[in-house]
Order: sequence, then C-alpha cells, then structure tokens
Amino acid sequence: MNHPLLPTAMIFVPSINGYSHREDELTSYEDCAKGANVLLNAVLTICREKVR
Repeated sequence: MNHPLLPTAMIFVPSINGYSHREDELTSYEDCAKGANVLLNAVLTICREKVR
C-alpha cells in the first residue's frame, strides 16, 4: 500500500547466479555496498532538497 506522504521505492542488487528467494541465494558484499550507497545518496539528496 502506498501513501502520498510516504513515497516508496525498492533498491535491487544482483544475486549470484540470479537466484532469489531461495536457500542458496547469495549477493556479494560489493553489490550489497553498492545498494547501500544508492540508499545513502537518495537519503542525502532528499535531505538537501528539504533544507533548501
């Protein structure tokens, strides 16, 4: 459920061999870090826009 005051998004990172929602799903630390950086930059961008 989406609410206009609470925008929602998802950040996807690749899983090794493309497996998802399985016991053998695995994502490299490098790809996890890239996903975390996407989230960090999105939060910082939103914060900067709110301050202006």
